[in-house]
Amino acid sequence: ITAFIGCGAALLSGMVADALAGSAYETTIIIVFRCLAYGLGLLDVLILSLPREYPYSRSNDLPRLRHIITKPFTHKKFAITMGIVFVWTFCINAPQSTLNYYLINDVGVSYFFIYVINMFYPFFLMAFLPLWNRFLRAKGWFTTFAIGGILLCPTSLMYSCVTASNFIWLLPTLRLIQHFIGVGCNVAYANMAFINLPEEDQTNYIAFHTLVVNIASFLGMMLGTSFVAAFPDIIVTLFGLKFTNVQLLFWLEALGELSVGIAVLLLAPIITPEHLKVKKS
Repeated sequence: ITAFIGCGAALLSGMVADALAGSAYETTIIIVFRCLAYGLGLLDVLILSLPREYPYSRSNDLPRLRHIITKPFTHKKFAITMGIVFVWTFCINAPQSTLNYYLINDVGVSYFFIYVINMFYPFFLMAFLPLWNRFLRAKGWFTTFAIGGILLCPTSLMYSCVTASNFIWLLPTLRLIQHFIGVGCNVAYANMAFINLPEEDQTNYIAFHTLVVNIASFLGMMLGTSFVAAFPDIIVTLFGLKFTNVQLLFWLEALGELSVGIAVLLLAPIITPEHLKVKKS
């Protein structure tokens, strides 16, 4: 449901943005959309505050703000899992701050084209989630996430090859492949906070996970933005193909996906919870 609503809203806004491109109202409409999104965010917070919360297990320690930072490091498996989340989130966000600008202004892709491709993802969820769930039950959270990351690596390299001359076929091809792999990888990634979550003081650990994701996203986007600003005219030629700054950022994303995937496969025996090992065996 979330995927349908999110992708549907993005598709609608993309249609409006394309229709107003170059007009005097383009900037105004984009700002209005952002204000509406902010308003929906405030409404979301209000709605989330309404349900009754039941007591959960707590330690004898008095709650302290510093516990959000200190307690996660006292649980080795949880801390390592959050390290994985940080590196992954950082790498996949490196191209994101400049991606749409590159696609629209350098490649010549329309907002509508981008969001139509994205709209396929909810349908891929419905079609392939049962398949990935079976794989997840057989292989476990970490192995599913690792294999998903390794499989995404070539698609990020494909993304770096998207140009004005080939985007019509290459962009949909690689994005649909990413949709399929992403069904399994994203489900595993979304549950990283819970795999090694201690039973006591869980609010501290969930808050720490939120910090990790947001800080990693921010730093990844800042790196991408800073790289593009620092090297606006950089061009790397490889196998007869020319790669600009935004395209090079996909190499970092691909390296991160491959490295994290391999690292998780190596660490899985160490960080997999004991009860899941018993269940798996």
